[in-house]
Amino acid sequence: MKRIRHTYVYCLQCGKEVSSIHNKHQLCRICYCKDRIPWNKGLSKHTDKRLMDVSKKRFGIKFSKKHIASLKTGIRQSFKDGRVAWNKGKHVGLGHTNGNWKGGLITSRDDERILIYSPKHPHRTKDGYVFRYRLVMEKHLGRYLLPTEVVHHIDGNRSNDKLSNLKLFVSNSAHASHHRPKGIYPPNIRRK
Repeated sequence: MKRIRHTYVYCLQCGKEVSSIHNKHQLCRICYCKDRIPWNKGLSKHTDKRLMDVSKKRFGIKFSKKHIASLKTGIRQSFKDGRVAWNKGKHVGLGHTNGNWKGGLITSRDDERILIYSPKHPHRTKDGYVFRYRLVMEKHLGRYLLPTEVVHHIDGNRSNDKLSNLKLFVSNSAHASHHRPKGIYPPNIRRK
């Protein structure tokens, strides 16, 4: 077996040492890819014959001649009679102005905890919701809860958000130690 001899050259742009076996441009990979323009830049499967053929082979997409002609000319085939789409110019509202508004109450993914829409709350989710049991505890205390504070449901029912069923813990470790008193651990956890 013939052994390939490695020779090294320096990149013409950045001066980094690169192997010259397959490097006819004498550029490192970063400098070469930085200025390279992809062959399909600006083309779409609707306008370029090569991409259209690839779409047919891979995905089974077939374009009719009428569709291809409309894409090339830019003329839409629908609404030629002057009709207007039903939602043209209509603004989809946020919050209670949206048609899908359910009163600001949603359930969590586990379908046990209820979230309330509160867009100005400092610890809201990215969609503007806060867990209802946290809001109940905040109203009782008269302040916002810290992100580290944990609200515990005494009876274990996480949809029961009455104040008599809630208990506040300073941290998650305090909450965990409430569930596992000293010396009692699940069988799969080994303590030293």
